[in-house]
Amino acid sequence: MATAQAEMRQAGYELLDQLRHGGFDLVYSGKPLNNTTGDPNKGLPSNSPNAVILIHGPLFPKCHCTDTLEAAALLALESVTSVVDLLGYGKMSLGNDDVFCLVMEKPTGCISFASYLRRQTPLSDTLAFFFLEQLVSMVVAIHRSGWVHGDLKPSNLLICAQDQLKAIDCDLAMEVVNDKCIVPTAGGTLLWNILPERLNGACDLVKSTVWSVGVIY
Repeated sequence: MATAQAEMRQAGYELLDQLRHGGFDLVYSGKPLNNTTGDPNKGLPSNSPNAVILIHGPLFPKCHCTDTLEAAALLALESVTSVVDLLGYGKMSLGNDDVFCLVMEKPTGCISFASYLRRQTPLSDTLAFFFLEQLVSMVVAIHRSGWVHGDLKPSNLLICAQDQLKAIDCDLAMEVVNDKCIVPTAGGTLLWNILPERLNGACDLVKSTVWSVGVIY
């Protein structure tokens, strides 16, 4: 941990509390230092908001996710206001290991949509439809940018001011080609993302996302 903190300070970030130790990464809260350069590969602008820092590396030898693909997805989705912003990314060394870091915005005053639903359900029909409209608009905007989220579910959504939804965790995002995104095997979260057809082999993630929106609703 001390090594990680020192390396991140050199890159322009203050590494704070560990938020989780996921199957594919370490996730920390963080903030920019005053001497950051604004270069997305080196640091954050000094006026950036608090951040979430993901560290991928040798700790996860079985990880098949591609960090550069997640960075590419977030860069492509910069104009989509319902997806968290990418603030910085790049490779760095932690001791003798090379790791890849992604730094994303941590919107203030937001909570997990999953936590919100546990507190608020049952929702009124009006509020449920309000969230459905947002989900559909989010999916359409992401698809028009040439991507699918890949793991859409309540725990990968934030609810922020004015009950606005934001998507997080784009580590399973995939590119859309000719309005399709064919994957050979099932991935993501069984309950939310894997429609029955995916269990039998190849599937179009564009159609699978429609399933995910339906299940969430």
